[in-house]
Amino acid sequence: MNEFHDLAIVGAGVSGLYSAWRVLEDAAANAHALKLTVFESGGRVGGRLLSVKPPFINDTYVELGGMRFSEAHRLTHDLTVALGLQSKELADANPDNVAYLRGQRLRKGDLTDADRIPYVIDESLRNPESLQNLLAVAAVRALGPAFKQVLDFDLTLETLKDVSVAQWRAVGERGLFEGKPLYETPLHYLLERTLGHGAVQLLQDSLGYDCILWTWSAADGFPWNLADFGGEVSHRHLTEGFAALPTRLADRVAARGAEVRLQTTLKSVDSHVLPDGTSGVCFTTCDHAGVKTTHLARKLILAMPRRAIELLDPKGALFEDPEAGFTSLLKSVSPIPLFKIALCYETCWWERVVGPGSHGKSVTDLPMRQVYYWKVNPEDSQGVVLLYDGGLVKSYWEQLDHAEGSHRTAHTAARKTGVPLWSDFAAPSRVIFEAHRQLLELHGLGPDDVPAPYSAACMSWSRDPYGGGAHFWNMGVRSHEVAEKILHPVAPLPVFICGECWSHDQGWVEGALVTAETMLQRYFSLPSVRDTGLI
Repeated sequence: MNEFHDLAIVGAGVSGLYSAWRVLEDAAANAHALKLTVFESGGRVGGRLLSVKPPFINDTYVELGGMRFSEAHRLTHDLTVALGLQSKELADANPDNVAYLRGQRLRKGDLTDADRIPYVIDESLRNPESLQNLLAVAAVRALGPAFKQVLDFDLTLETLKDVSVAQWRAVGERGLFEGKPLYETPLHYLLERTLGHGAVQLLQDSLGYDCILWTWSAADGFPWNLADFGGEVSHRHLTEGFAALPTRLADRVAARGAEVRLQTTLKSVDSHVLPDGTSGVCFTTCDHAGVKTTHLARKLILAMPRRAIELLDPKGALFEDPEAGFTSLLKSVSPIPLFKIALCYETCWWERVVGPGSHGKSVTDLPMRQVYYWKVNPEDSQGVVLLYDGGLVKSYWEQLDHAEGSHRTAHTAARKTGVPLWSDFAAPSRVIFEAHRQLLELHGLGPDDVPAPYSAACMSWSRDPYGGGAHFWNMGVRSHEVAEKILHPVAPLPVFICGECWSHDQGWVEGALVTAETMLQRYFSLPSVRDTGLI
């Protein structure tokens, strides 16, 4: 017999578990019986949140996936508080940390000194205020006319801080640059035209990301990048690891009698007339033993990234309705490859260079790109650093990884604890050697100065079923229209989609939560979570 569900949710990441929790709490509040099941292809909950404990370094989790949220992410913050999770500041800016760029070893505080940086910068930008705020300067120069035309708003470095989401949307949809719509103007092009090539290279190198100029239009790229890199932005992280958030949600889902079924992969989706004559969904799954099951559901939520949906059988009502244009909706975003490597050392040798109590990150144009001074064991001075490569050079590390025949994936074996282990993500020896070598070069030390790390773990998020660690809107996309359409892409098929991919907080837990909350209010008639007393 076919297995029946009132609501099936595929994906036990943040958006899927949050949706399950909200629906179950609403059903309980209204004394409504509901069979709800969450399906997850991996052996753990959490999706792209992956927190692991390094060996011999107490009271810390290293984030191989998402690691932080900003003060602007109110839903994330309030949810963590409601779930009883403690957070603390995750320092980023530290002027004493290293900026090793174009073979010159500077301090991050030197990046506002035009005479020290190895870049050719236009004279109008060779002052500390401009060098510290290159993105903001570009926004004011390039978008000032558009803000004036569309909103009669005078855009300055001061007023830029007060621009609302609605104002960004209006200018993004109706504003022009050189006579072309902003959503059809590449952010990279606009920055080159506004700042000059030297300043753009400095911006990209010093932020530590190759991907920030990759796919964006000016309409989507400016508000996203300014929210993270546009000034004094503070971030927080969870002391129990960011994966504690979906784990707590999974516990609450289970407490309401719903099942989170691990190692069960969605294979196909189609429309179906249910036994009571109503329209529903028929879908098939395959478990870790290869056993296929057919399911019927009144509603189905796909809390899945683009690549995971693309791996489904491309047949049935979801993919085959030409008017819905579902495939083009999927391809409105690009997966962004992210790669993380964590190295454990017997001593915190980097403190010789950046000083005791080191925190925040150093940056470089070497393939490792960023290094976070993550944790020091106060008992014996062991420490762990986290290398974070976001962008085009991910193939550098993946080639080393694959050369050793590594078949590590983001999926771990299911355990009773549900907690992934550091050893599940053990880094190959050549990856460890090269990461260690680049760390030494960044800090100006030689191989005889520092012993090799005693343990290391890494994760590439470009592998299936994720495709990337984050997603960015593509050029030419009217993102606000797509973001609304993707929630219920093929009417009247009761299949709904949520998650970070098609949000306007892409790459953040906030994006996953906001899209899920919007979907639940609009298509499941749930009240705002803030009106329920849940947070």
